[in-house]
Amino acid sequence: MRPLRWLIPLLLVPVTFYGCGALSAWLSRTYEHDGSAAGGWMVAVFIVVYLAMFVLPLTALIVCIVQAVKVHRRWRRSRGRFTKSEQGQIESHRSDATAWNHAAHLRRALIAREVPATIGRPWEIVPYPDEEFFLDAPAQYSRYYGQDVAYDQTSAFVFGHPAFVVGALAVTAISNGAARNAARRQAAEQWREHQAVRVIVTNRRLICVVGGRPLTFDYTAMVAVYPEVAQRTLVCQFDGAEPLMLHGIHVPPMAVLTTMMTLGPDAVARHPSLTVLDLQIDPDRHAVV
Repeated sequence: MRPLRWLIPLLLVPVTFYGCGALSAWLSRTYEHDGSAAGGWMVAVFIVVYLAMFVLPLTALIVCIVQAVKVHRRWRRSRGRFTKSEQGQIESHRSDATAWNHAAHLRRALIAREVPATIGRPWEIVPYPDEEFFLDAPAQYSRYYGQDVAYDQTSAFVFGHPAFVVGALAVTAISNGAARNAARRQAAEQWREHQAVRVIVTNRRLICVVGGRPLTFDYTAMVAVYPEVAQRTLVCQFDGAEPLMLHGIHVPPMAVLTTMMTLGPDAVARHPSLTVLDLQIDPDRHAVV
């Protein structure tokens, strides 16, 4: 049935064109023979039909082209031929599925009290005593805080006609108000420092390499942990530092390990944000939309 998606609109192109043409010709002949009896409504109908003679075929042609492109893409994909953009979507989907399934496997292992597999030590990181390294992957990094923002306030000295003076003062007030509101928005607490970083997960801390500088976030300093794996997000709050947010396809296993190290194995098994990991993702399904 898929070829009919473009074949039927293609057939409608000549059908609508000649059909509307024949109808407009009949209306024209009828009006010429009995114009006084027909009245103005026949003229209106004739104009509508005449316009439809061009609009309907053009619409059908556009639908035909769109559906033909879709059918061609499906045919090409069914034979394993993908564009660079589609190939990028497939690789991204597979990476996301791999990280998700890794997090699901890791969660099951931790619930069963199994020790997760370790990775080779990053030699540039000075380890804590008895520190084990479990994960090394990229993520999007942000911190939540407010800041002081300075802005320039304009003052104007004007003279002349009263209307001109009032207008100039009003413009100055509006400009100062806009600058003040912009500064207030910039100063408000919000997520800042958005950037891609390298994240190393150990049994003692999270290490984020930000701008080439390793930043340490000890589990013992965390006062709240939000492992939102469905959104591929991990938020950590601290007693004496700004909250940390990690986001990206590699975050789910980071969230599982962080939950284990801060809240314990019971939280890994029962945390409502982690139970979604019971569902597996097929890396080869719905890879390209």
